[in-house]
Amino acid sequence: MLQILFCCFFQIQLRHPLSVKEKSLYDIHTNQLQRLQFSLNIKPYKLQDLDIGFKRELQNFNAELLDREIIQNSFYANYNVNTNFNLGWFTQLFYTSQNDNNTRHLLFSSLYYNLLRKPLLKTGINYQYIAFKNQLPTLYFSPEKFNATELFVNLIKTENTTKPNEWFYELTAATGFQFIEDEKRQGTYRFQGKFGYKFSERCLANLYGSHSNIASATASGFIYTEIGFKFKWYLFKAPVFIKKRYGENLFPPISSRFDSPLIN
Repeated sequence: MLQILFCCFFQIQLRHPLSVKEKSLYDIHTNQLQRLQFSLNIKPYKLQDLDIGFKRELQNFNAELLDREIIQNSFYANYNVNTNFNLGWFTQLFYTSQNDNNTRHLLFSSLYYNLLRKPLLKTGINYQYIAFKNQLPTLYFSPEKFNATELFVNLIKTENTTKPNEWFYELTAATGFQFIEDEKRQGTYRFQGKFGYKFSERCLANLYGSHSNIASATASGFIYTEIGFKFKWYLFKAPVFIKKRYGENLFPPISSRFDSPLIN
């Protein structure tokens, strides 16, 4: 049976000059839609998922990119195929146009095999291709052509499937090769980790980190390291701004909405 689900997310950021003295610093910041995303989820067949969407976001990797306010408008498609024998194939296509007159083509494909279900343990091979119309290496990683291949292993116990008073985690290790334009082959590695605790259905915390020398992982194309802490706490069991209409609420209870076959 064909199933379709539509989602939309947006964020508006308004910036104004604080004073006449600081006006030159903020002249480049215009009132505009900084982030927007909507997608259409289609299940053409059993064990298959297709996402088609649009994403608008600001390049925010460093202060210089923020000052230039480079907006990326991307059309994308994600296609995932699962099988009854634990083999899967995920493919992603991106076409991006930027307000600095640059464009990007991106292809990512992953062939993987699920070794375990709980916790999820999978391994496979990834391939990535990136091409920019204009090369601006002093601002951000924008090669004329970029190719990368890696072998990976991934161990996951997600926070969504974790019960209260239990730990959750995600560990990824990968190694491979990358080819930047006409340069020689370069070895690559990638490590990612997340480790956290779920205190209740409304409260959790986790530490996360990543370390990689894959050029496409950063705006500058250099070795990248990130360490952080996340704490999430929902103050209320349900959304606050819901008017009375259908019985007690405008919408059905959250639990029943997420039990919809369109979501699952």
